[in-house]
Amino acid sequence: MKSSIRNTLGIAFVAMALLAGCEREGPAERTGEALDDAAREAGEQIEEAGEQIEDCVDGMEGNC
Repeated sequence: MKSSIRNTLGIAFVAMALLAGCEREGPAERTGEALDDAAREAGEQIEEAGEQIEDCVDGMEGNC
């Protein structure tokens, strides 16, 4: 009985240690987040440019 409790506690301790290690950001995760941010920003700029083109076409103003 003591052996099974000891094994269970050992497994729980190892699991907690592994899960705690997962919380730290590594260089790959930081790089991925930077790429996500860059893609999001590029998408916003493309959307803004599209809206400006649409406004220009709708108004057919000569100063676009």
